[in-house]
Amino acid sequence: MFVKISITILCVVIFFFQELQCSNDPDICDSFESIVKRYGYQMENITVQTDDGYILQNFRISRVGTNMQNITGPPLVIWHAFDRNARCFVVNEKDSLGILTTTSALHFSCSYFVAFYYADAGYDVWLPNVRGTVFSSHISLTPNDAEYWDFSYGKIGKNDVKAVVEMIVEKTGQKLITMGHSLGTSALFVYASAYPEDASKNLKGIIAHAPAINLYHTKTIYLSILSNIPDLVRTNFGLFKINYIDSSLETACQYKLVEPFCELLINSLFGKSDNINLKYSLPKFTGRGNEPISSQVFINYLQMIQQKGYFADYSYGPLKNLQVYGKINPPAFNLKNINIRVDIFCGINDYVCSCEDAKTTFNMLETEKSYTILPNNSGCHGKVAHLDLFMCSNMKHCVFDPIDNILANYINL
Repeated sequence: MFVKISITILCVVIFFFQELQCSNDPDICDSFESIVKRYGYQMENITVQTDDGYILQNFRISRVGTNMQNITGPPLVIWHAFDRNARCFVVNEKDSLGILTTTSALHFSCSYFVAFYYADAGYDVWLPNVRGTVFSSHISLTPNDAEYWDFSYGKIGKNDVKAVVEMIVEKTGQKLITMGHSLGTSALFVYASAYPEDASKNLKGIIAHAPAINLYHTKTIYLSILSNIPDLVRTNFGLFKINYIDSSLETACQYKLVEPFCELLINSLFGKSDNINLKYSLPKFTGRGNEPISSQVFINYLQMIQQKGYFADYSYGPLKNLQVYGKINPPAFNLKNINIRVDIFCGINDYVCSCEDAKTTFNMLETEKSYTILPNNSGCHGKVAHLDLFMCSNMKHCVFDPIDNILANYINL
């Protein structure tokens, strides 16, 4: 109880200081719709209900001057990462070089401007939100219910991706190009392997950034340590129950007092980046509402590391697996079932989803595929870490150009 009260007080203090920043940097506190309209773009908010009762908001973005009723470009569906939502794709100015006013000084930061970038390129851009984000709800459960948070990345792939894909295909009448980052790749690979016929009918392919499919070689020391006890956490044996993790603490990274701690934490968690000041962008990625994170999905990734990259439906702990499946380990998602094109991109300095693990995923696929390590141009400076993959105008020819070359192959599929 003391821990929960302390965290609540800290979050209130952070929220107060965050409000002081809103006038200087509206991207931190504006609603998704306000941000999109401020930059001159059009949007729709279309909800879909999953088979198990989650209601998901999906944002459709079109370029300046385009009538939302007459969009003709190829549908491009971009799935966000763990601890994120669709908001992270529209903040920090559309040219991706924004100035953040903080309590201490002016800082330059690159950002996820990817939605506007692809809308300008003529794509019909869709930004889904998965269950558990601030843009989701449920027909009967509330975030105060433990059951609301008890879902795996397998559920996201089998239920959320399936529902969203079917809705967009019905609305556009076209096959979809799908792009995912981290958790977004996990969900897409689950969908494509669990429902290969549906995926072949509905998708042109998957562009996977920092694929969270095999995490055995993760370089993040925190995950490596915690991966030794995921089953203990999953069954809550001897531990207090945590249904979700509140990411409000990320907001504190913009304040001078905690800068050294945030720098150390971010660089050791995601990988050192020479291209972005992530600690100043984190408050923008989820906004005023902050992003609740299902503890179960986090534990899924710890279980995957413990099982040496075993990509499976980690819905239960080992004892329940014995009851449900008749074996300790849950059934794997068979990547050999995927029969659509897959293009994998990894950052050379990605600590979470290493290029070694990305290459393992690539080798397991038997479909048409490609594998690219970023940056892949000798003229590119710096290193690309986990959250760099959609960032930085000064890295355009290093990051976006290789991705755009792949996208061009999808147009005629």
